[in-house]
Amino acid sequence: MRLNPPLARLDGDDVLVLPARQPRLVAYVSRRTRRVYVDPAGRDRAQDALGAHISVSTGRWRIRSPQDPPLEPLTPGVPEREFEEVALHPTLVDDAVVAVEGDLRVVA
Repeated sequence: MRLNPPLARLDGDDVLVLPARQPRLVAYVSRRTRRVYVDPAGRDRAQDALGAHISVSTGRWRIRSPQDPPLEPLTPGVPEREFEEVALHPTLVDDAVVAVEGDLRVVA
């Protein structure tokens, strides 16, 4: 019996071949939609893994870019660092989000 590997859509006609057995997705950061899709049970793990600051007043996640100095505070009002939190549903990311360069996955 032949099994087809799972695929993820990328820009254009490109696809990413994923391993047949994937670890559990805890969070997905979409640069295109400016959202962080988070499994509520893994929210703390995702926050720690991303080094994110979650604003108490707005609920937006501030996520450091790779080129940001690690000890520099994450100041509000920088759109490329701010993301809206959305609850992660089992198929939401693979069905609704087209991956772009810079997207992040946090897995258990």
